[in-house]
Amino acid sequence: MTADRARLLVALDGLDVQGLASVDLADVPEVEVADPVFALTLDAAVDTNMATLELGIEATTYQPDAFPGVVYQGDAATVLVFGTGQVVVTDADSREAAEAAVATVVARLVDTDLVDADAVPERGAEAVALPAAEDLPEGVREAAEPPDDSPTCPDCGSDLQGTENFCPSCGADLS
Repeated sequence: MTADRARLLVALDGLDVQGLASVDLADVPEVEVADPVFALTLDAAVDTNMATLELGIEATTYQPDAFPGVVYQGDAATVLVFGTGQVVVTDADSREAAEAAVATVVARLVDTDLVDADAVPERGAEAVALPAAEDLPEGVREAAEPPDDSPTCPDCGSDLQGTENFCPSCGADLS
């Protein structure tokens, strides 16, 4: 796992997104962080089923068995809306694009009475800071280290191809 992937997982975990705790690190694909991510926390829960309808079925994807948030594909960015009130903006080229995407989605949620206007914080979306590699929890930091590509025999330490049932040097059973 790359350090970028590990830092992203820790940042997402910090957002307290429902269901993320059940994700196994091994199941998360390798990623390279290339786009800034912005987030906004509403002071209210969001009915994600209704949000899908109100934001437009043609512009949203919601598959709660696969991902717990509504994915809204806007012109300038992709906005993820979670039932916890977390709103995450990806694919935004700038803070202004992220703010515009959040404004579009939140305005629609407020206009349709899914979210009370008082639940929207005055400050806009804020960039999600990814923690430095040395600040990662130990288990995540260890998982982020590149794997040793050359397997060795546990008995004699000889290099293996990775497909042997027995060590060619000492004959140890590797199965």
